Amino acid sequence: MKRKPADLDVVEVTADLPCGIVEGARGTIVDVRPGEYTVEFLDPDGYTIGLFEISEEHLEVVVPYVSHVMTAREE
Repeated sequence: MKRKPADLDVVEVTADLPCGIVEGARGTIVDVRPGEYTVEFLDPDGYTIGLFEISEEHLEVVVPYVSHVMTAREE
């Protein structure tokens, strides 16, 4: 079952869109409205490319990779 996107989820676009965003592009949900989301896309340096209104049918939540490696050590 596909999870419904929520604020700050990383999502992947599932089809090429008329606004120029291509299938496979990943962005972050920054606003949620019924059936539509504002998604922010960044360039490799972390600068905003743009904010786009995208319907739920064209988005899929990216499941984050969970590492079981300790990232900090208690001293």
